[in-house]
Amino acid sequence: MKANHSTIIKTANRFLILNTIKDYEPVTVEDIVRKTHLSRPTVLTLLKELTEGRLISKCGFAESMGGRQPALFAIDTSSYYAIGIDMDYPPIRLMISNLKGEKVYSRKWELHYGVDIPQIVESIVHHIEESIRESGIDRQAIIGVGLGMPAIINATDNAAVRIERIEGWVNIPIHTAITDRTGLKVYVRNDAHLLAMVEKKLLNIKEANFLYVLYRSGIGMAIFINNALYEGNFGNSGYIGHTAIHANGERCECGKRGCLELYCSKRAIVKQYKAAVGSVHEGAGQELTFDSVIEKADHGDPHAMHVLEAAGKIFGLHLSNAIKLLDVSSVIIGDLSCGEANIFYRTIYETIKINTSDYAIQEVTVQLGMLDEETCGLGGCHFVIEDFFSEPKLTLRIQ
Repeated sequence: MKANHSTIIKTANRFLILNTIKDYEPVTVEDIVRKTHLSRPTVLTLLKELTEGRLISKCGFAESMGGRQPALFAIDTSSYYAIGIDMDYPPIRLMISNLKGEKVYSRKWELHYGVDIPQIVESIVHHIEESIRESGIDRQAIIGVGLGMPAIINATDNAAVRIERIEGWVNIPIHTAITDRTGLKVYVRNDAHLLAMVEKKLLNIKEANFLYVLYRSGIGMAIFINNALYEGNFGNSGYIGHTAIHANGERCECGKRGCLELYCSKRAIVKQYKAAVGSVHEGAGQELTFDSVIEKADHGDPHAMHVLEAAGKIFGLHLSNAIKLLDVSSVIIGDLSCGEANIFYRTIYETIKINTSDYAIQEVTVQLGMLDEETCGLGGCHFVIEDFFSEPKLTLRIQ
């Protein structure tokens, strides 16, 4: 029992020192001793082990207060890496980051609607392998893959149970398929939840309670209560894209009628614009996209402005309902692909303002997220890194 007890203490102290360095770097030995309340010999012993394990490294010297300059320690960003995959579908984005969450490599590719599930899995595996090869990173240095999916998730089983927009996707063991092919540990999570955690840091959100809404091919949401992400029972809280807003509306891919995504998602807006102008292409063979509809509205296209305004009212009204339901005063919209001057954002904001004016004690703010298309994969990277630095689960064996 004594040996087991010593191992537990050492593991806990190692975690404490490593996270102190991560949170306050660069730090000196004395900084670590003061912040952790561990003895100097203990700190020195574990610093040696962490340095030899290439988790930390010396990064210069602090100003001397008399005598030798004390060495500064920081996380070694050149030793371990995380892969994040953001599966919007059809677009998929991949990013590799170092342990500080800094981008090392990124790529994007698209799948066509209607591709079968084996092709989707094969595509993801192929791009992981190509990314490792092109980045020049040693596979052994990759600590995991964070896979953000627009799916009903079972976080307990690390599984994507169902993806409404992909026919036949029911309990597909994608994490096992990727691990078997690449040898990498895979974490499957809700895409909106992953991106929300990163946006919270990037935007330095101070509010304890707020909503993060991910607006893209589908619509997702993350709910923060008392400064923490509320995930629900299985990791699916905020699944608003397939909540019904019209009892007798169009039939959705999920099989139900009147889902929110049918009226105001990016795909819905492209479809509505095509119907409005009676054309499926912009011209010269270029496919119409949501971004091009936004651009057309910015240049005064009446059809684009009408479609975006109508969708913005529906979207804003649904967000107003969520604001009232959860009693929050702050909303962040990620991946909106337009500025605050665009009619789409302005309509969303004005609709929320009007529909919460007689309810909100504090005026509701609506802020755009900072993540762009190239950095969406950072959500998965962040989750992998957080798990890597997470507090160890320690068990004392009593014999």
